[in-house]
Order: sequence, then structure tokens, then C-alpha cells
Amino acid sequence: MKLHECSDRTTIPIAALESRACHEPFRAQTPTPLDTRVIVAVTSHRNGKHDPDGISIKAVLDGLIKCGILRDDSTEQIQKICLRSKKAKSKADERTTIEIYNEGENLNAWC
Repeated sequence: MKLHECSDRTTIPIAALESRACHEPFRAQTPTPLDTRVIVAVTSHRNGKHDPDGISIKAVLDGLIKCGILRDDSTEQIQKICLRSKKAKSKADERTTIEIYNEGENLNAWC
């Protein structure tokens, strides 16, 4: 197990996060960052018991910026963030889905 060392704190295990953002096939495309305000909708599909608020929106937004999809995570770029949690059929079906909508799209049934 990898450990994270802090100079003024105790040593703690590094969290087991999902695989890195920007899979190689997508990274090769070099997208142009969106130039409008958007709604970011994130769905966490998990098989076991989990906290619906356990989705790290910071990691999601940082990944979208690193991949070149968003310019930044300010209110000039993001109008709204929606989070939801769904039960996956099996451990193999676990995933995180990120959807990006144009500002003003009616997502009231979604979030």
C-alpha cells in the first residue's frame, strides 16, 4: 500500500481513486475548450453501499480542465453542477458518468 507522508501529520494511506482522467485515445484528439457556460452533471454508479455525497466534484472538474474540455472551473464557465448516485448491477458495472449540457437546457427532472 502506498503511503502519503506529511511533514506535520501522521502517515496516511493514499485513497484508491478511479483510473486517471484523459485516457490516451481521447487525449490524442486535443479538444478545443468549450467557450460557453455549461451545466456539469455527474452520476456515480456503485454496486455497494456508498455515500451519495462521496463524489469528488473537484477531481471531476480538474480532469475536465486537464483534458482541455473546460478552460477553468469558475462561474464564468460553469452555471450549475448536478450530482446523483445510482445503484450499479455489479462491481464490473461501476463507473462515473460525466455529462455536459449547454447553459439554459432544462434539466429540472435531472437535477
